[in-house]
Amino acid sequence: MVMLDEAALIAKLAKLEALYARPGTDGERVAAGMARDRIRERLREIERVERPIEFRFTVSDNWSRSLLSALLRRYGIAPYRYRGQRYTTIMAMATRTFVDETLWPQFEQADAILRQYLQEVTDKVISKAISGDLTDVEERAKSAGPSPAAPAREEKRGASQAERPQPPPRPGRDGRKVGRNDPCPCGSGRKYKKCCGRTTGR
Repeated sequence: MVMLDEAALIAKLAKLEALYARPGTDGERVAAGMARDRIRERLREIERVERPIEFRFTVSDNWSRSLLSALLRRYGIAPYRYRGQRYTTIMAMATRTFVDETLWPQFEQADAILRQYLQEVTDKVISKAISGDLTDVEERAKSAGPSPAAPAREEKRGASQAERPQPPPRPGRDGRKVGRNDPCPCGSGRKYKKCCGRTTGR
């Protein structure tokens, strides 16, 4: 696996943008820096005949959200989100033609390039700082019976109120035994039978 450096990564993304700019001349093909202007011009041409509509984009994580937001802003489209929507949701007003033919295909390819780069950086750091063994976790066949630790986990997770240790019944403040209809000595204001008396089984 050959890892791209930052400059090579930026150049690769610029070439990707130039591909979607659909240059018409050899000079335009070389001038990748003008790709954004050509894409913006084509967007304006599409908007003369096609009305922008509201799109809702749902991306998988913050990396993809940053990338898609940057692409929208690069082409003069303001990304936004309504209050209460998830951070991985991006709203935008754009024409369907532009989204289907330029924005979304470019985003998907750029996202794949960046993810590969980030994975390579992550693997490199982990290998140097933590462990050189980057093999995937072992996949095992599921055993027929529960593992020795499973019952304790299930018992802890599924214990009911009746199974949990309960405190002994409290005597009244004057030392007398509390009746079922007396106020609970814990101070809750409820009857003893509706409060501590219920949990102790009295």
